[in-house]
Amino acid sequence: AGSVDFIFDQQCFHCLRTVDEGRGEARAVEVTRCLLRPGGMALVVVGNSQEPAWEPGPSVLSAAELVSAFCGDEGGMHLVRMWETRFDPSPNYEERKGEYGGVEPLAWAALFRKPDPAGEASGGVIRPA
Repeated sequence: AGSVDFIFDQQCFHCLRTVDEGRGEARAVEVTRCLLRPGGMALVVVGNSQEPAWEPGPSVLSAAELVSAFCGDEGGMHLVRMWETRFDPSPNYEERKGEYGGVEPLAWAALFRKPDPAGEASGGVIRPA
């Protein structure tokens, strides 16, 4: 079983998902799930497809793509909560945000929980609004 209770992934998953001819997504989710103890949580922050992608900038996903990756048949995790946010300022974003409406790129933040086979209630799945 896993060894950690919490994983924070900011801009890693959405990069890894495109490697190895698209097989990186399943592998990244598998590694996250394997590292977590039963009941452990992962907070994943990725680019949000509801705004045009920055060039260069974070790749973007829809809410459905993110939830499907972690909660689909291969992902096997539960969505606890998902919300829209913006990436923190960075030198690259500060330099270029005038080209993109004066704000940092839009992001999804999603909290996923690894099921606990010992019987912990999953709490259900919350779909983004």
